[in-house]
Amino acid sequence: MAAWVLQRALDVLAVLPQRRRMELTETLGLRQEECSRWEELTRRIFVPFHDGVISQFEGYADLAELDWEHYVRRYGDIQRLDRILESEGRSANSFRVSKQADVLMLFYLLSADELRALLHRLGYRLTRETIKKTIEYYLARTSHGSTLSALVHA
Repeated sequence: MAAWVLQRALDVLAVLPQRRRMELTETLGLRQEECSRWEELTRRIFVPFHDGVISQFEGYADLAELDWEHYVRRYGDIQRLDRILESEGRSANSFRVSKQADVLMLFYLLSADELRALLHRLGYRLTRETIKKTIEYYLARTSHGSTLSALVHA
């Protein structure tokens, strides 16, 4: 999303009339070097992948898998899996679990074509299969403990 926001900022600057663009950059103290850095970042931000899916963050693949069936059998409603794990002296941060899969927010906020173009600009290939695999991967690892989760997963 950082690359997307930077690209949109550059796009806005590009469509503004020159006088307005100069006023805005002066008001913001925005220098050409900063805009050049934004341009570079829209092409170089690192996006981690693992197991053929977009990672929640770098290092996500190193986390342990959770025995979801065990927790569903034991607790039924596991929306607040973070609190369940804390009650056991464990942390959700140690597992491949999410109250809401942030990666899936990408597919909620951007169309597949927009995301594909964004990642292509960064040097990554996003296929239909990668999209499908990413969505299925995180659907299986989300407890829906966030108020946004139901909306995003709908």
